[in-house]
Amino acid sequence: MKRPLDDDPALPVAGVIRLNVGSVRYDTTRDTLAKCVFFEPFLEGRTQFARDNDGCVFIDRDGDLFGHILNCLRTCTALPPQMVSREGLLRECDFFGVDWLIEKLQGRISPVDLRPQDRAIYDMEELTGNS
Repeated sequence: MKRPLDDDPALPVAGVIRLNVGSVRYDTTRDTLAKCVFFEPFLEGRTQFARDNDGCVFIDRDGDLFGHILNCLRTCTALPPQMVSREGLLRECDFFGVDWLIEKLQGRISPVDLRPQDRAIYDMEELTGNS
C-alpha cells in the first residue's frame, strides 16, 4: 500500500550523506557536516574520501565517539553524556576540527553560546586579534 507522501514531486529530496565511521553507520546532511572543518574539502568537492562496499564515506575513527560529535553538530547545544570519555572526545573533536565543541567540553564559553550581538563582537575581536 502506497503512503500519501510517497513520490510526491512537491516534497524536496533530502541531501543525505551516508557515513561509515569505524564501522558505525550514520546518515546526515551536508548542512550538518558543514559545521565540521574536517568535512569542508569534501563538501566543496576538493577531495574525495574512500568508500566502503556499500558506497558510504569511510572514516577510520572511533564511530561511537563520532556519534556524540554528530549529535552536537545537529543541535549546536547538546553535550554528550557524562559517561563518555572526555579525553577521547576531545581527541576526536580536534581531529574533526570542531573547536567550538572543544571549548564547551572544557567549560569555556564557545561562540555558539553567544547572543547574536555578542557574537558580532567576538567575531570582530577574532579578526583584529584583540581577544
